[in-house]
Amino acid sequence: LLFYNGFSQQQMAHFPPSALISQLLEYLGRRVIGGKKLIEEHCCIAHRLQAFSPSYFTPNAPQATYAHEWLAAAKAVIKTQAQPSAFVDAPWQLLHQPEHIQLDDFYKFYRHPAQYFLTQQLKLQIPVSSDQQHDEEPLRLDNLAKWKLRQTIMQSSQQRLQLRASGQLPVGVIGDVYYLLSEQELQPLKRALDLYQQPSQAQGFSYRFESQHGTWQLNSKLPPIKQAYQLSYSVSKLSAKVQLQAWLQHVAWQLAGANKPSYYLCLESVQRYDALSVEQAQRYVQQLYHYYYQGLQQPLLLEIKTAFEYLAASTNPKKDPIVIAANTWQAQITDDVFWRQVIPE
Repeated sequence: LLFYNGFSQQQMAHFPPSALISQLLEYLGRRVIGGKKLIEEHCCIAHRLQAFSPSYFTPNAPQATYAHEWLAAAKAVIKTQAQPSAFVDAPWQLLHQPEHIQLDDFYKFYRHPAQYFLTQQLKLQIPVSSDQQHDEEPLRLDNLAKWKLRQTIMQSSQQRLQLRASGQLPVGVIGDVYYLLSEQELQPLKRALDLYQQPSQAQGFSYRFESQHGTWQLNSKLPPIKQAYQLSYSVSKLSAKVQLQAWLQHVAWQLAGANKPSYYLCLESVQRYDALSVEQAQRYVQQLYHYYYQGLQQPLLLEIKTAFEYLAASTNPKKDPIVIAANTWQAQITDDVFWRQVIPE
C-alpha cells in the first residue's frame, strides 16, 4: 500500500501524488487497455482525512471500519449541527465617543471597513503573506512597488543610481526599463501640475458636529479657500480608492466654505467635482460619520470596489447592477484575509 495526502483542508486545495506514485501510475497505465484512467479507478482509493468520519460507519459503505474506539467520535460528528457563525455576533461596546476624527480616518475606514475594525477596534495584527522573499533581489515590481517608485520620482529628484542603491529598482537592465517607463508615465502629470498647480500652503481646518451620540470634530489640512479650485493628484490610475480619497478631500474643502470645484489628476484621467454649499457638505459628512460610528461597533459590510462598480453599472442600461456588484463582491472577499475573518463561511 502506498499513501499520500491529496487534500489540504486549510488551503482547500488538492495535491498531486508524489513523483514516485505518479511514475508508477503512468507505468501501469501503459500496460493495460484502459490506460491510466482505468488504473486510477481500480487502484486509487480516496479516504477521509479523519478516522472518525461517519462515512466509515455507514451500512454498506465501500470503505467500512470496525474500529470501536472511533465510534463515539463519529456519533458526535453526526449529532453536531453545523451553523454558520459570525465573527462578531453582537455590537462592540464603545468605551468612549470618538470626539476628534481626522479626514484620513474616514479614508482608512471606507477603504477597507473589515481591516479597520480588526486592527483599530480589536487590535488584531493579521500578517498579509507576500510571494516575494525580502532577502532576494527583486526581478519585477508589483503594482504597489510601481506606485512607490512613481511617488518617489514625483516627490524627489533622486537619480536612477540612488533608487537602485536603495533597493527600489530591480537589478540590471530590468531596473532601467522600470525607471524609464515610470518617468514616461509621469510626464503628462508633471506638465499638468506645472501649468495648473497654485502655490499655497495647506492650512489646518476643524468643524464641529452634533449627533445623537454627542459632539465630535472633523480635522483636516486643506488648501486656502480663496483659491479658484482645489487641485490634487495621484501617481496611479483611477480606481475606487483614488475616487474615495478625491471625494473626501473635495467634501472637506466644501465644508470649509470654498464653494468651488475640485480637480483630481491621475495617470490617464482627470476627475472634476462640482462646487457644494456648506449645507450639502454637512449632510455628506454626517452620513459618513453615521456609518463610521456603526462600523466601529461591528464590521460594516461595504467593499469599496463593489460599491463603485455598482454605481458605474447603474448608469449603463445594458448591465445589471446587482449581478455586477455580487460578482465583484465575491471576487474581492475570496482572497482577502480581513474579509474572510468577519464574514461567515
